[in-house]
Amino acid sequence: MYLLPPKTPFITIIALLAIFAFFVYPIWNFWWIEKSLWRRLFSLFLLAILVFGLGYYVWPVKQEQIPPPKTPLTTKKEEALPTLPKPVQKSKSTTDNKPYLSSFGSGLTIVETNSNKFKIEMPIINIGKHTAYNIKFKFILINNQFQGNPVSGKSSSANDFHPNNNANDHYSVRADIPLPQNVSPLYAVFAIQYQDKESSSKKIFNQIWYYKTTVEWIDATKGAQPPQFFHATLEEKEIILKHLKPLLKEYL
Repeated sequence: MYLLPPKTPFITIIALLAIFAFFVYPIWNFWWIEKSLWRRLFSLFLLAILVFGLGYYVWPVKQEQIPPPKTPLTTKKEEALPTLPKPVQKSKSTTDNKPYLSSFGSGLTIVETNSNKFKIEMPIINIGKHTAYNIKFKFILINNQFQGNPVSGKSSSANDFHPNNNANDHYSVRADIPLPQNVSPLYAVFAIQYQDKESSSKKIFNQIWYYKTTVEWIDATKGAQPPQFFHATLEEKEIILKHLKPLLKEYL
């Protein structure tokens, strides 16, 4: 193939004329075409059209030279600049720069009973960075069918709740609540309010825990073993809050 001449317009025209001349004689003397002069002329006309179409298809196209891509210019100053990593933004924790209380151990428990009342206790630790002070809290209990009136007990703490530096350091908050003879399965709420002692604005914080018992407390006034409290589910929390919201408005 390297012996072939380059395809130029002149070479293409010569080749097309040669093709036309090569086919003139067999078409002119074809047995059906040679019987009529108009058939011969029309056939040569069709041959010319076909050769012209072939020429149009194979006509050499002049290729334009595409300039090479330019190399981007960079100054020495730009090359010397190092690529700096993007700063990582730290997300703020719920315990950063404020007090934050958490339940400790088994959570809400009944610790003492007598003939007409019992003491309910909530062990608390401060897992925040600041001291909590001016602390007041409230316990509310109601049977799980929301029948009758809820019973409650509230109090305050004279102590400040300092940040927990030891896993065993915790505070116990207690309140007395009236005690019926038999206690149905309960919903219990513990709400607490406190301020940030290190903050100049003395910001107020509120937290609420929701609990439940699953069995009836028979002969409560006779010293029967109190039931165990469990954390309420999210759906139960919504129902409890709906019924007890008026009693919790100062903690919301």
